[in-house]
Amino acid sequence: MVVHPSVTRADDASVPTLEAIRASDKVYLDVKLEGKALGRIVVQLFPDVTVGSARFRDLSIGKEGVGYRLARFDGIFPTYIRCEGATTLSYSATGDSPIAGGASLEALERELEVQSRSHQGPGLVSLVVRDPVERPTQEKLVARNGQLVTMVIEAGGLAANGTTFTITRLPESNLDRTNLIVGQAGGQVVEGQEVVDAIGALPFARPRDSYFDGPFFAAAKAMGDKRATTAEKGFNRPLKRVIVSGGGLV
Repeated sequence: MVVHPSVTRADDASVPTLEAIRASDKVYLDVKLEGKALGRIVVQLFPDVTVGSARFRDLSIGKEGVGYRLARFDGIFPTYIRCEGATTLSYSATGDSPIAGGASLEALERELEVQSRSHQGPGLVSLVVRDPVERPTQEKLVARNGQLVTMVIEAGGLAANGTTFTITRLPESNLDRTNLIVGQAGGQVVEGQEVVDAIGALPFARPRDSYFDGPFFAAAKAMGDKRATTAEKGFNRPLKRVIVSGGGLV
């Protein structure tokens, strides 16, 4: 069998083949605010982040219907914005994912461990590989590929699946331990920083961390009050609907 040099074959049939990123590869994400076009974010992908960049590309173009289309920007923070990512990694009856890296985070974890870049400026795009905070979890048996497998469910929803992404507005070194940098959007390199800044300027739900109610909220969380967990999910969420309306290769 002849294998194209830009394609890596996986030993596990459930892991898709990997089409390598070239230095010139860019993807775009079109953004809508309350149903109206806000602008386009163009991301220059980093070819040395083999799996992470290919994964972001696959999700941006919507490979086999799996991708960022209709994904909501669900977090506004002082130094970055966050997109919730894809809710599923497969629409196949077998459960196999067409997205680089598949359903496993192992390859992304390995790349994160050796990451040399840092979130030291605006416009850096990164995939959330590790959740920033530990949350109570429970295990649930689900059917996949004809077998029962254990899925970890967080109190606040599904654990990170390697599709949620952030784009920096300012330096944020705290993301270095959880996020794998896959490309550059805006800054002084590509297009779209003005779109990122427009999202970052939107009103959002403020966290309950003030002097008056912060201690009470922290106590409720410590006691396992589900109302506190539910409320926390809405913190930093834009009060207006902002979504990825489409994407593709540039």
